[in-house]
Amino acid sequence: MVQLRVGGAIFNKRAKATTASNMPSLPINIGSDKYSPKDQEEMFPYIILPIEFQAQKHVNMCGDACVNMLYAYHGKTPPNNLKINLRGVFEGMNGDDIGKKFGSNDGGSLDRWRPLWRNHGGYSSGLNSMRLAAGLHKCGPLMWYGEFARFLGNRWDHWIIVHGVVEETVLIADPWHGAERKKPLSWLSKHLKPNEAPFYIRRP
Repeated sequence: MVQLRVGGAIFNKRAKATTASNMPSLPINIGSDKYSPKDQEEMFPYIILPIEFQAQKHVNMCGDACVNMLYAYHGKTPPNNLKINLRGVFEGMNGDDIGKKFGSNDGGSLDRWRPLWRNHGGYSSGLNSMRLAAGLHKCGPLMWYGEFARFLGNRWDHWIIVHGVVEETVLIADPWHGAERKKPLSWLSKHLKPNEAPFYIRRP
């Protein structure tokens, strides 16, 4: 089920997790980068995208699992075998590695979400719930990199999928910590890499 609310109206539309084209149309254009805080009394973000969750089987394969979730959402065959670890146990993939292996410039499917507003302070200070909702509506689920993992009392770099926002709460599919996690938007802004553009799959 895809759900979208703008103001007091709720729009529901059934959608398979592998059918990104079933996104409902917005009654107003929140895809614009011109959102300002004064609009909050009239517009409330509410968008939930269905995700076919995949857990990482090895500590260093969060990126592989997130790539698989993006591919599955868009009806593509997930490219990674999560049961087999082809790298060293602590050798993961950063943004450059993901881009080289799965980026659209190299024959893959992934692109970076780079909205105009990020030019003023990056993603951590420029991100708000309306802008995130607009990004999810335009791009589908977003694959984000930051210090999102807790392990041995420390925070570690980690990939997650953001697939929804309800007012100030973000819905996350985390291949390490579990599916259907809910975190405040402030948590996402605090721990993401401010200049690391998230990945998405461009719709045809």
